[in-house]
Amino acid sequence: MFLLLVYVSIALLIIFFIGIIKGGIRSLRLQGRGTSIFGFFMSLCLLFYSVISSPAESPKIGSASDSNDYEAQQKIRENGNVKVKQYVSSAQAKLANNDVPGAKADLKEALQIEPKFQEALDLSAQVDLKEKEALKEKNQAEAANLLTSAKAKLEKNDFNGARADLKQALSMNSGLQEANELSLKIDSTEKAYLEQQKQQEKDRYKADSKSITYAQLLKNSEALMGTKVKLQGRIRQIKDGHNGSSAFLDITFDQDKGWIDPVRLFYDKINANEGDRIIVWGEFISIDQTTAPSIEVKYMEKIQ
Repeated sequence: MFLLLVYVSIALLIIFFIGIIKGGIRSLRLQGRGTSIFGFFMSLCLLFYSVISSPAESPKIGSASDSNDYEAQQKIRENGNVKVKQYVSSAQAKLANNDVPGAKADLKEALQIEPKFQEALDLSAQVDLKEKEALKEKNQAEAANLLTSAKAKLEKNDFNGARADLKQALSMNSGLQEANELSLKIDSTEKAYLEQQKQQEKDRYKADSKSITYAQLLKNSEALMGTKVKLQGRIRQIKDGHNGSSAFLDITFDQDKGWIDPVRLFYDKINANEGDRIIVWGEFISIDQTTAPSIEVKYMEKIQ
């Protein structure tokens, strides 16, 4: 109906303008002028009527399509909340069974769906705390095992291995009460062990060295080269030079001549003086230009 009124109004306006054209603007006949004026007046009336009678557009509440979209979104949201709650419930059950990794995985899924879901956030904090406690307990247990391992290695004189285990144990649990005590024990035990080894080596060397006379040194110098020997006598002279320290040791005592038959000693350090009587253990190395046999001294002791 509204469109019909509009069409009629347009038609009357056209008639009005045609009447003006036929009648002229200044010399309109009464009939033409009347027809035009009437047509113009009617067209205005019809346009006014069409405007006031046109149905007012009511505000759109939403089309059927919009309503369907809203319901679909609402349904997705509700399904999401259900899924989040399911993940949270699953995480709670896993946490109760100390399945911390499983609980974390479920909460991760829940927070991906709803990042601000408070229950999931609270439970996530509990899971993090539980994880820290579990890690602490694990480290304490491993530290205790490493401490036991360090003690066992110490019993076998594996000092480096014991120190390595102790160091790793302290990195896992710095509050180990036995750590300092064990560290001191490792040091003291190693020191005693090394001294014992040193003494045993010295004893073996002495046992392997044979007592020999001056005449045997001169006669069998070639065969005795590199042999471990034991000699005792009185220091005739000590020499300290750029090429090292040496001394001459008389190893034969003659009733008429006193101490004779010098042997040249080469050493790193001597704790004796000229005129002291000593025992030396060393390796026969040569006979020098003065035909004095030479010994590379390994051990030396003063005779009291």
